[in-house]
Amino acid sequence: MNSVDNVIPDKEEGVNNETSSKVKCPSNRQASLLFIRSANRLLNINKWHTYSGKKFAEFSLTDSKGVKVNALAKEGYNIKIDIPGPSNKSGGGTDWVTIEKIEYREVSEEENSLAMRVRPAKKPINANGSTAHFFQEHATSTFLVIHKGNIVTCAVIGRNEKANIDMTTIGTMVRNMLTALVAFAGFSKLQWKTLTRGILCR
Repeated sequence: MNSVDNVIPDKEEGVNNETSSKVKCPSNRQASLLFIRSANRLLNINKWHTYSGKKFAEFSLTDSKGVKVNALAKEGYNIKIDIPGPSNKSGGGTDWVTIEKIEYREVSEEENSLAMRVRPAKKPINANGSTAHFFQEHATSTFLVIHKGNIVTCAVIGRNEKANIDMTTIGTMVRNMLTALVAFAGFSKLQWKTLTRGILCR
């Protein structure tokens, strides 16, 4: 994953994890076509639930004002996350992340990649509010699709994940702690494994 190392933050604190799936194609040409399709799926946030299943979180792409948009992801847009279980009152019932980096790299005809990094954020148009996510703002998730030779890999890399318990209400603090513990226990890894497989599905 050297071509995307600059997009993935260093390990500094909290929990770090990686989840990935890969497909070996009969030829580089077929791998290239699968990469294009998978990269498009990665950026099509509103359809993630069709790849990972409705029993997991539902993701919606919004603009900087929090209005849902039917488009591909772009830097500065937000992702609204509806997680099964107790709702996040600080986020209006949902969790929020902002898309802070999208980078495409083409090393050669046999090697290219797409990376998208997101970070916990406040609910749009709530500048004085707190981070509306069960992880603290320092945490990131980087979503990758990588084509190298006849292999295409989809991965999700979490960095510096710590429960967001610096809240004004006890209820939200407890909710974030419990949700983070469930994520640490393996639920988020299961979510990302299902999503990465679905994105690569031919």
